[in-house]
Formats: sequence, C-alpha cells, structure tokens
Amino acid sequence: MYLTIDELVPHLRNLRDRLLPEATSDRLLATYYRLEMLPYMLMSVQDAVEQCISAQLEVMEKRSPGMSDGTGHSLLGDSDREKLSFPVDRFLESGRRCQDALIAYLSMARGIGLPGSLKKVVERIDAEEIDLGDAVNKLTSDYWSAHGKRLRDYRVLSQHFAIASSDARMFKSESGPIALYFLLPNNPEVFTAAKLKYEDPHVHAVIYVAVQFEELLSFIYQVTRHLMTSFPPKVGESGQQVRKHYVVPRTRIRTSRQEGHGAIQHADVRKNIQQSIVRNVLLFDQRHGNRHDD
Repeated sequence: MYLTIDELVPHLRNLRDRLLPEATSDRLLATYYRLEMLPYMLMSVQDAVEQCISAQLEVMEKRSPGMSDGTGHSLLGDSDREKLSFPVDRFLESGRRCQDALIAYLSMARGIGLPGSLKKVVERIDAEEIDLGDAVNKLTSDYWSAHGKRLRDYRVLSQHFAIASSDARMFKSESGPIALYFLLPNNPEVFTAAKLKYEDPHVHAVIYVAVQFEELLSFIYQVTRHLMTSFPPKVGESGQQVRKHYVVPRTRIRTSRQEGHGAIQHADVRKNIQQSIVRNVLLFDQRHGNRHDD
C-alpha cells in the first residue's frame, strides 16, 4: 500500500504554502507548478519502487515451481528480464528528476538563483560559490557524494549508453530458498557499455532501488525540515499565525468546455497495434517491393 505525500514528508505542504506568493497571479501559478513537482516526483519514485518489488515477486513466484534443487543458475527469458528492468529504469529516471525538483524549494527559501541540476548545485556549494546554510550545505554535499551521484550515473548510463541491469537468473541452493540474480553494474560512471562490471561487488538491482528510495526520502525530509525552521510562518500582533490567502485553479485549462472520453480498454489498444503492424508491412512492401530480410 502506497504512503501519501503527507506520510512521507508531513511538513512539505506547509513549507510549500510558506513559499507561495500571496494573491492570485501568473507568478503564483508559476511558483505553484514549480513547487508541486517535488511531491509529484517523490510519489513517482515510490510507485517505481512498488512496481519493482511487485515485478520481482511475480517473476519469482511464476518460475519457482519449475526449479529443481541444485546450485546452477536458470537464465530468465527476455520477457521476465524486461518485466524486472522496466521499473528499475523508471526508478532511475524519477529519482533523478526528484533530486532536481528539490532545487525550487532551496532557491525560493534562500532567495537566490540556483542551477537547474543538483549536480551543479553541489559543485557550487563545494566551490563556496553559494551558501545554503551550513546544515543544508552539508546535507546536500553528503547525500550527493554518498548516494546522489551514483543514482545520476545510473540514469545517464541507462538513458544514453546501455540497459543498466544485467541478465536475470534464478537459482535454488540445495538447502536454501529461491534467489534472484539481477544486478546493476558497480561502475556506472564509466559510461561505456563494454567496460561495465557486475562482479566484485554485486549490486543487486531490487535491493539498490529500495535502499536508494530510503536515502532520497531521508535527504529530502532533512533538507526541507531545515528550510521550515529557517523560513518561519508570519505571526500577527495577536501572536497567531498569519495564513496566506491564495487560490490556485484546480485545472490548468481555462475553459468552460467539458470534453472527455470513455474508458480505454487493453483489448482495443492491442487490436489497433496489431492492425498497425499489418499496415506497416503492407506500406513497406508497396513502396519497396516484397523483400525478404536476411
């Protein structure tokens, strides 16, 4: 069961409200849309983690009954490997975007312009070109060096150079339970497929995803809590907190026209895809003749 954003980072909505400008304006909308990216991407990361765990359980449950005792590996087919790999790729993409989504909070809380990449923010912190406060500086640099840079490296690798995950295997030892062999390279920073290494040490993909979600969540929680303490709410003469009054439209589309569609069915989409495949073959044959590919 998924946790809500208020369970993951209970103070994040409050911080967002403190950072929003007062009054209804284009500036309010632009700020709101920037700030909503962090909770959105954090939920996307959580969804990728859940899908990764579910895919692992589904594949292992499906393959377990047919496995005999022994120490050999059973190589999983492409479909099972892809079922495991897709949510890992989603995690890498969403995790990287989640890192960068924090920058809007840092920039607005400190009142300074920042690069759009957490990598560049850390470079400027380390070069003492920007100061986000001692605590936030240290939290950001420490997270990046211990976890964040490696996550970025995996994402760059998977986006530009190679499928990050290894082949997938299952094995059952003579006395132990069924186990999954499904790895990430331990040197993603090389950005060269031929030089990737998967042995010594092993980086188990599903474990990596689960642990890195915890590290990313902890980083975001700690940083935003510090921003809360240094960006206190306004207090009126009565000593009561002064709450901002703003109205954010529930829709991005300013129109009175209502238009939609009914539920899209899997069978209809698959049928259309199959028909498209047939059309592609016919179209190619009409243009280039009926060639036989070697």
